[in-house]
Amino acid sequence: MRFEIYNQSRLDDQLKLIDEVSVQWKWKPWYPSKEDLTEIYSQESFTADTRHYVYDRAELVAFLSSAVERIIDGEQTGSIHIPFVKDGYKDVEEALMKKTMEILKSKGVEVVHAYIMPAWGNVEEIITKRGFTKKILIAYRTLIKIKDFVDKGYSKPDNLQNLDIRKDRELVVDMIHKIRGISKQEVEKIIDNLIAENLFIAGSMIRDGDDVAVGLLYRAYQPEKGFLRLFCQSKNKEKNLIVDNFSYLVQKADETGLNLIWHQVPDVSFIDKYEEFNLDFETFNEYVLKLV
Repeated sequence: MRFEIYNQSRLDDQLKLIDEVSVQWKWKPWYPSKEDLTEIYSQESFTADTRHYVYDRAELVAFLSSAVERIIDGEQTGSIHIPFVKDGYKDVEEALMKKTMEILKSKGVEVVHAYIMPAWGNVEEIITKRGFTKKILIAYRTLIKIKDFVDKGYSKPDNLQNLDIRKDRELVVDMIHKIRGISKQEVEKIIDNLIAENLFIAGSMIRDGDDVAVGLLYRAYQPEKGFLRLFCQSKNKEKNLIVDNFSYLVQKADETGLNLIWHQVPDVSFIDKYEEFNLDFETFNEYVLKLV
């Protein structure tokens, strides 16, 4: 076995391994294409030694991506993505994790975050064996088949406002900032990227007194796939502003030719608002490890 760091010549091996490993999982991650990865790995901030490859002779058998992140509360944070390990190479799991932690620690990282779904094969087992024992539920996720929710007789509610992030940029930034508590700078970065990459499809907003819900629909890099994001703030728990936003954006996804959309519920207290859709949600958890 030998460890290697990123080189563009390894991308085909990387994508082949990821496809072979994840095809067996309940939820297969939407991984960037070779062209997208080439662009991402060409950015000035990219560091080749935070991409970890394990070869058995000429065959790639394991891969894990990591990164140095922000300083939070005076501590340098880092992150790991999904460890992909080929069947029959269980003994490589520990070595891969150990090597990754050593590299992050050498870069000054003190706290490492991992974001994991139980539906990703044995990924949760791999990271908990390495000491990632602090677990926090941060969201619910689901994949939505558009054909299951299209309503040919649909009509937009009178109280639903169309949003265009190009024309309504300041409003959208301000609403998401207030609802989610994310800094305006971070929200602006997300919105500006959607505009620059021409990914935005449709937006919506419903106000009802002090309650408000904002929805965004945008394309994924893969054809016929997209993302639906809903941001909701409700003081009256009896009200449900999610249903109309959700239904409206699903219709827009159908009109645009999308077949599948990924949706995440970041405020877990709103999960009951989706009951009428009978969606199959998976938990999305944050794991934390302090390096000593």
